[in-house]
Amino acid sequence: FNWRKGGGSARMIEISKREHFYQQEYCGCAYSLRDTNAWRREKGREPIKIGVKYYGDDDDE
Repeated sequence: FNWRKGGGSARMIEISKREHFYQQEYCGCAYSLRDTNAWRREKGREPIKIGVKYYGDDDDE
């Protein structure tokens, strides 16, 4: 079943914003966090901060 078809992705975002779900920026394992932050440092980007990014926080964009 492909939940993304038929508006599934949009519904997921809608529910996530309504319920104020945490928006994880990596797969969740320690290795991914380490590697993602290393990549972000190389690109001059801020490291991931766990527990601060939630769906709906950036609605003013």
